[in-house]
Amino acid sequence: MPDLLIESANQILTITFNRPRVMNALTWEMVRECKRALNDVARDGKTRAVILRGAGENFCAGADIRVEKNCALVEYRDFVSDIQDLTRALQNMDAVSIAAIQGYCLGGGSEIACACDLRVASEDARIGFPEVSIGLTTTSGMTHLLPRLIGMTRAKEMMLTGDAIDAQTAERVGLVNRVVARELLDATAMQLAEKIKSRAPLAAATQKHLLDAGADISLEAALKIEVDAILTTFASHDGQEGMTAFIEKRAPRFVGE
Repeated sequence: MPDLLIESANQILTITFNRPRVMNALTWEMVRECKRALNDVARDGKTRAVILRGAGENFCAGADIRVEKNCALVEYRDFVSDIQDLTRALQNMDAVSIAAIQGYCLGGGSEIACACDLRVASEDARIGFPEVSIGLTTTSGMTHLLPRLIGMTRAKEMMLTGDAIDAQTAERVGLVNRVVARELLDATAMQLAEKIKSRAPLAAATQKHLLDAGADISLEAALKIEVDAILTTFASHDGQEGMTAFIEKRAPRFVGE
């Protein structure tokens, strides 16, 4: 079986880390395959949601330390660059990404999860950034993304102690959207994906990018970019169709234009 499983159905792409014997630790090839899949999503314009999950008992324990340790410095730079490209791809693509987290989600696994738009966790999930405990630091934009999710104080505690937090704490501090029983995890992630898929494609993609941009600019700047966005969606086929369907009390027929 390949170490990364990629399945596409009904405009939803599912990426599964498939090395359960080593807690789905990432190899360089897994990272590159994941990067290629996400770049394909950005190009195809049809995929509406991407679900990232782990096979077996855990989501992902991060990069395989045995792979990292044996890298020459120049190779390691390329490895880190590819991992960072996963963050770029997840953030920049129009499709909404959902991490379905069970068991351990550590290091690079946590970085991938935090780069996603939404996170669903099983009750037994544990999320952490243990890099300082092995003499390393985080990458993939976590010094930017994690404080935005949970605040600087909590982000510093997680990254400076290397301690993992449980699913209930992660939900309380805003790191995950919801916590469900293990047996409901995949179904919950899929339900979220299906709900997002039912919304207007152009509006959903625009709203995703507005939220990401709006977090880093002034209120006045946010107001300005929102004007452009709503005028674009108002003039679109889907905007007119959505309003017409609301008035006519029927389900809208969105086409993504």
